[in-house]
Amino acid sequence: MSEKNKNTIIIAAIALLIFGICFLGIKPAFTSLQETKATNQELSAKKEEMKTEIAALPTYKTQLDTAKADYAQTTARAFDDLSNDKIHDEVVGMAVKQGLEVTNFSVADVTKGSIVAYSVNEGNGVGGVGDGAVQIADVSIIVAGSKDKIVALADYMNKAEGIYVSSLSFGEDGTDGATAANVQLKMLLADTID
Repeated sequence: MSEKNKNTIIIAAIALLIFGICFLGIKPAFTSLQETKATNQELSAKKEEMKTEIAALPTYKTQLDTAKADYAQTTARAFDDLSNDKIHDEVVGMAVKQGLEVTNFSVADVTKGSIVAYSVNEGNGVGGVGDGAVQIADVSIIVAGSKDKIVALADYMNKAEGIYVSSLSFGEDGTDGATAANVQLKMLLADTID
């Protein structure tokens, strides 16, 4: 092989070596550098998001404390997890204390819901509790007696903790002068929020 051919082969080998180093060494490093920059940008964005969340922690704590206070206030107005017999005794006892005769009583299944109290004077719902997260016993009681005593019963029940009158409807006066009324109420039961 002549000297000229040897030089050509050496130059070609050097060029091939340089090309191989660039293609196999530098290009992957450059690609890796670009991926690292993209990852760094994502991590910087997450870091800023975490800083924002950390800055909001006192607000979250305040909201949690408020929710706990609301829960405590709600459960303070609640009855124990009453059986139907105990609900019957509680409600019928209130009616009898007001001098009324109970002619019918029923309790629907306990459900989760919200309570809006009924105002006898305004004839509509006022105030309320629960936002859909309390255990409620729907109770219906039909009483007989004077209208004044029936209204007094509804007012008494509305003032009682954990009882919310939802409707009051009067029937016709009987031959004995007594008025029948259907009192619908909701009883807030304990252990209400999951």
